[in-house]
Amino acid sequence: MAMKCALVIPVKTFSSGKSRLASDLTLFERKNFIVKSLKNSIDVAKRSKFIDEILIVSNSKDMADIFINMGLKFCYTTNTLNRALEQSVQSVASHVDNIIISAADLANVISFEPIIGSLGYDRIVLCPDRHRIGTNIIAHKSQHKLSYSFGANSFIKHLSSVSRLASPIEILQSSQYSLDVDTIHDLKLSELMKN
Repeated sequence: MAMKCALVIPVKTFSSGKSRLASDLTLFERKNFIVKSLKNSIDVAKRSKFIDEILIVSNSKDMADIFINMGLKFCYTTNTLNRALEQSVQSVASHVDNIIISAADLANVISFEPIIGSLGYDRIVLCPDRHRIGTNIIAHKSQHKLSYSFGANSFIKHLSSVSRLASPIEILQSSQYSLDVDTIHDLKLSELMKN
């Protein structure tokens, strides 16, 4: 029996997304990058034979039509990011085996298969950013009830939290998962900007 996975991607409003790049990029340029990186992750997920569902979680109702027209599920929330993710995961956990939560701005992602392969061994997978400060991806079996800690220093918080569970932990440091774009230097490293 094939594993069923749900990919959950939190997305901020276009006006607040990539705000750290505001001194280097216009709002239009930031929006364009967000759309391009998000579309790349969605296209990669749609090519996977294991990802059955893609759920976008956002505090922007304006984005609903964009994602629904792409055939994705959309969850509007007024909750904090971590609470919204917990609720979203609960909503899909009953009909999938695995949950993958991915940052929306992973510029170099080309496949989720290495993560899905690790989930087959009942591991909890953490993909830190390239500085090992933030968490770009966390993946786990749907029966695990995790408290998410996205935000400042999330990698060490997630590592501490999942260490209490019985499942083995895999830290997957890969260039395709470690580059989230927060600075102009990150943007220059992005494969998306080279294409």
